[in-house]
Amino acid sequence: MPTLDLSKTRWQFRDTTSKIWLPATVPGCVHTDLRRATQIPDPFYGTNELGLQWIEERDWEYRATFTATAALLSESEIELVADGLDTVATVYLNDKKVAATENMFIGHRWSVKPLLRAGVNKLRIVFGSALNYTRTTRTEFVPPIEFNDPLGNSVRIRKQPCQFGWDWGPRFVTAGIWRALRLEARSVNRLAAVHVTQAHTDNGRRVSLALVPELAIADEATTYSVALSLNGKTVAQTTAAYADELGFEVPSPELWWPAG
Repeated sequence: MPTLDLSKTRWQFRDTTSKIWLPATVPGCVHTDLRRATQIPDPFYGTNELGLQWIEERDWEYRATFTATAALLSESEIELVADGLDTVATVYLNDKKVAATENMFIGHRWSVKPLLRAGVNKLRIVFGSALNYTRTTRTEFVPPIEFNDPLGNSVRIRKQPCQFGWDWGPRFVTAGIWRALRLEARSVNRLAAVHVTQAHTDNGRRVSLALVPELAIADEATTYSVALSLNGKTVAQTTAAYADELGFEVPSPELWWPAG
């Protein structure tokens, strides 16, 4: 499966009110990029924290170019995979909107092959001000007193709470591509998830496992083969059709018990 790690390309960022682009690091965030570009003082020194609160009021834009190879484009499906965007983000590929997100805790996959072109491609991600988001979104919800957020409303956004301030740390409400970003291409199906449940019987001397695989694209013609190995030795295996639950038993399992 061809994969293109987009963190290895050359990234730039800017305050959207400025025409000046600065070098950026991905994964990363606005505060570390500003510090690396010597645009702000050490945020942890003295009372510098107080003079940097303007950062949370601005919108920020990241951009990069990358080359789509013939091998990548030859695959039938190409996805842009973002493991973590912080937080209010709008993604553009070759000036076409791909998606908008508002949750830093979850990853995303978007089918982008129709937007790609041979050769150089442009990727932009615009991060809206989290403060503006909390002021204008879910306004019908009046949050309780937030002792760790002096401005309030941070519970209206799916964002790391400690960025808004805490008794043990400063307030730096940041933005950026905080986890891996890549292109994944394939011409076969993809195993999206596996849900596993277990039942212990015979006083723990036998374990029954039930697996429910989930494909990216439903395909009833698919069959699964699953093997459970321990120290290189196969202890159980089974095969089933796509619509069926995979089940097998493990005799004499080595159960894990917490110490103490």
